Amino acid sequence: MKIRLSKNNIRVRFSTVDKSDWLNLGKCSFQLPPIASFEFELNNDSENTVETNDEKTIIHLDKKSFETFLNNEVEGYSFQWSDIRIDLEKDYPCAHQAHQAPHTFTRPE
Repeated sequence: MKIRLSKNNIRVRFSTVDKSDWLNLGKCSFQLPPIASFEFELNNDSENTVETNDEKTIIHLDKKSFETFLNNEVEGYSFQWSDIRIDLEKDYPCAHQAHQAPHTFTRPE
């Protein structure tokens, strides 16, 4: 997983390794010690929500919508939380690479 933080945006790229965690555990986490810790969890609600505390930020994702994103050719899944946009994306191989890295999604044609 790769994460990029800016003033009004959290951008996360998930690899196929993360996809396995999602499908098997229903969650995935990322830590940037000592700055931040993020946990992404699937929930059965039809709404995306975010909760924060002193230890971490937990992003609850609508399970059905997120699983659809993981299993089709849609590149991104985004939603707004307060004044922050959260962009979740699949990690694709760089265009200049001759071979696909084993942990990246297959780029749609």
